[in-house]
Amino acid sequence: MVINLLGPEGEKGSELFDALERMMVEGLSEEEIEERIYRLFGRTLALVVVDTCGFTRTTRSRGIVGFLTGLLRVRKMVSSAFRDYGCVSLRYEADNVYSEFETADSALRATVRANEEVRRAKVALDGEERFRICAGIGYGRVLWSAEDGAFGDQMNLASKLGEDVASGEEILLTEAALAQLPEELSSEFERISATVSGVDLVYYGTFLRRTGRC
Repeated sequence: MVINLLGPEGEKGSELFDALERMMVEGLSEEEIEERIYRLFGRTLALVVVDTCGFTRTTRSRGIVGFLTGLLRVRKMVSSAFRDYGCVSLRYEADNVYSEFETADSALRATVRANEEVRRAKVALDGEERFRICAGIGYGRVLWSAEDGAFGDQMNLASKLGEDVASGEEILLTEAALAQLPEELSSEFERISATVSGVDLVYYGTFLRRTGRC
């Protein structure tokens, strides 16, 4: 599902892959395609990837319908918080939420709000366990499509942090995202170095409450 909040200008985003295909048929070089595509679809955005905790474990013990009823409630809370902070778009895939913002500041504040709302709601996951979310945030120039989302290095890093690295209720930022924050926010983050799936990463972390892996 895609919620496009850009208006008429955002409609061109769905043309990304069609445009790529046309350029390939024209026989343009890779350099020419890249220049044209970025001219048409390049945007500088803050990129947020939100994941939930316990998807595989809970669907095995409680069943998929039980998990999805809770997930729907969590999605609504995340969506409401993101809209309040002016997100560019929202997309849902399985138990993940993908969203873009104009600034890293608004992306972080929206994610903190969403995390707090989910924590307070205490949506049942399995037994006494409750739904928790975690997130990765990147910032930079990407190819943006209203239909398909954002493509680029910072999007890849945000996905890696949100889906593979972050713990429950944790928010992790790339170095580029941290650099865009005002000092009163950036000072709350600690520098972390790690190797994930053979890739050396430097990122910055804070958390509302560290309570286990996603």
